[in-house]
Amino acid sequence: MGHGRPALEQDGCRSAGRQSAYYRYRDSNEARREYDGFPTLLVVTTSAAAEARFAYQAYLAQQRHGTAPLSIFLTTNSRVEACHSGVLGPIWRSAAAPWADEPARVYWLPRLRRQDGTNSGARHPIRQTALTSHSSTAR
Repeated sequence: MGHGRPALEQDGCRSAGRQSAYYRYRDSNEARREYDGFPTLLVVTTSAAAEARFAYQAYLAQQRHGTAPLSIFLTTNSRVEACHSGVLGPIWRSAAAPWADEPARVYWLPRLRRQDGTNSGARHPIRQTALTSHSSTAR
């Protein structure tokens, strides 16, 4: 009993390993063949503390790799549930400044450009259908 690493340390090691794998893949020829630019990574955590730990691990991974940072946005389950737009709302923080007490919350999806070059405004909310949480129950 007690011979393994503490749970928080294990989570940090798994997170660091996963992020290193993302960097290696992004910098590989395979990723360049499959993507025109690497996709944004969205991470939903169970708590603000877990979100902060992941942001710190993302910062450390970027420092280790010394290349351009991955595009990573983080949020919590409670923020998704509290926002009327769900995952499409301004609930995401960047992993760039893990030490921020209250990081800025933004939309992860950039505004789409119309063909006439103007920004399109969201006039109608987008319904969240396939993105419901596993913990919700039918009533």
